[in-house]
Amino acid sequence: MNEHQLIQVCLQEIEKKLPWGDSNTWTNQEFSRLSDIIFDKTSISLSVSSLRRLYGKSTDYKKVYNPQLETKNAISRFLGYCDWHDFCRTKSNKPGSKYRYATRFCLALGILLVAFLGYRQLHKKIDSPTSFHVPDSVYFTGMHLFSNTIPNTVVIHYHISGYHEPLYIDWDDVLADRSAPPVKTLLEKDSGSITHTYFTKDIYNIRLVDAQNREIKKLQSAIFTNGWECYAIQNALHLIIDSGHFRQDTFMYASEDFLRTKGVDFNKPYRLFYRNICDHSITGQEFRMNVDFKPEFRDSYVECAHFQTEIIGSLGGILLTFMKTGCSGEVEAIYLGDLIIDGRSNDLSEFTISNNTWHSLHINIHADSSVLELDQNVIYSGRSPSPIGNIIGIRFEFLGNGRIRNFNIREDL
Repeated sequence: MNEHQLIQVCLQEIEKKLPWGDSNTWTNQEFSRLSDIIFDKTSISLSVSSLRRLYGKSTDYKKVYNPQLETKNAISRFLGYCDWHDFCRTKSNKPGSKYRYATRFCLALGILLVAFLGYRQLHKKIDSPTSFHVPDSVYFTGMHLFSNTIPNTVVIHYHISGYHEPLYIDWDDVLADRSAPPVKTLLEKDSGSITHTYFTKDIYNIRLVDAQNREIKKLQSAIFTNGWECYAIQNALHLIIDSGHFRQDTFMYASEDFLRTKGVDFNKPYRLFYRNICDHSITGQEFRMNVDFKPEFRDSYVECAHFQTEIIGSLGGILLTFMKTGCSGEVEAIYLGDLIIDGRSNDLSEFTISNNTWHSLHINIHADSSVLELDQNVIYSGRSPSPIGNIIGIRFEFLGNGRIRNFNIREDL
């Protein structure tokens, strides 16, 4: 096999490892989760856009995408190999000549068997048009979805009678050591109740999905924070930082000296988050948000670092990504509710930031227009998205360290 074929084998093995179905049906949500999982397991940050290119989702890129060695090392290590060369050596071992004809015979026999079974299955579907039935309605509701304390156990009641395909609940959760894909549960009965316990304060989208990960119903759950929280993630380390160690008089900052005493390895990438999950008493239809941020990336190990700001509503959200100067090609899209402004057909070069510099971000959402300003420069203006519902969460993320100050959000009616 040549290198391109080996990359495809590697991607197929990743697809089989994950419980999300055919990669052709993956959305940005799946690629974003995959990026997080690879980072947690390998400490290598692969952007969503890079993963989409690998899986052939970015049609504007050259047909045969040959990623950098670090990217190939990351996807190999995710599968348990030492690095890309180890994966290639393992997969390139060919059977000896005395087995070659037997192998070819078995392969040909297997192809004939698959073809025969496919023919049988095709006629079975033709003869039995009701073998797959989608009901007109599905009952999917929950209790204890919102809580002020952890852990919190939610209760989901469901009725899916009429579905002849397996259905799952995607809990939008990961195990405590963050070493496995998000938790999914197969529903083995047509109706009933099922529980799940969350141990981390966050906002969760609980989805009823089929085997292809197509969403059928969705519920939102949240465990509220007591004001602002700060936490860092590096591999299995999930460090919650006490407010006394990141809240300053005028800004939020978790010092590297403190993070080092808690086990953060500054020779490897890590992510730092600030978040406030609560009812902000804002409808999300017309509002404005202002915040100053200062990224403090370590250029020695982060090639294209980013800062993200996210406003989470009960019906949708806003997600903005700002990349380090020179990396605007890695800004795949900005998300304003139901509006997706992608980097293929829009110039997102103004969504770049300088390191170790304070930046001011202003988000103005009105009934008829939206305006985004960075350092007093308009970087986007256009129509407003559909209302995102009541705002229940604000989150800032740095790939590396960073500071926040002068945050405020208010309804603008």
